[in-house]
Amino acid sequence: METLAIEVEDALAAKLEEDARRRGISLSQAYADHVHLLAYEALHGTVSEEELAELDEAMAEDDRGDHASDAEMKELFRKYGA
Repeated sequence: METLAIEVEDALAAKLEEDARRRGISLSQAYADHVHLLAYEALHGTVSEEELAELDEAMAEDDRGDHASDAEMKELFRKYGA
């Protein structure tokens, strides 16, 4: 893994600090996540705030162990033909 020193505007630094607190992650992880998001958006287009909120909720559900059961997944696949 490489270490990278960057300068960011105060507004972005404050946003990333708040994001780290809200998500319970380190500031360095918040910066890394932001860089990954920018790389993803460069390839696939902009991710909306709503989509980011949905991803945060999905990760929180995963952290809580809130997953569909095998039976629920089988029913979903049966219903939609997957």
